[in-house]
Amino acid sequence: MTMPYHSNYDGTIPFSDTCAQFHLTNNVTVLWTIPGSSLVTYQARFSFSSTSHVFVRRGAQPALPAANSMTAEPYSHFKPDLLVVHGGEILEFISPDANAYFGASLMVLQE
Repeated sequence: MTMPYHSNYDGTIPFSDTCAQFHLTNNVTVLWTIPGSSLVTYQARFSFSSTSHVFVRRGAQPALPAANSMTAEPYSHFKPDLLVVHGGEILEFISPDANAYFGASLMVLQE
């Protein structure tokens, strides 16, 4: 069972029992399907290595910006801390790095 989130934790978070660890290699996309029903809303918390460059996009592959350019993509984030996700959604991750490490944990948001 995924841990519920409650604001009374005052800046701390409990351990989650729904976690994933990722190892990306340059320009290879990794997909993660959020567990559970689409009726369940989660807070996804990401922890990145300080040297990892990771782009996260919901439902499609994130683009890596070309040198000296700007890319505008909906639902695409660079090293997000927190995201709201729903069960069944697919997040896609990509990095230009030879080795990029990060972790993710989910907590159910109470309505």
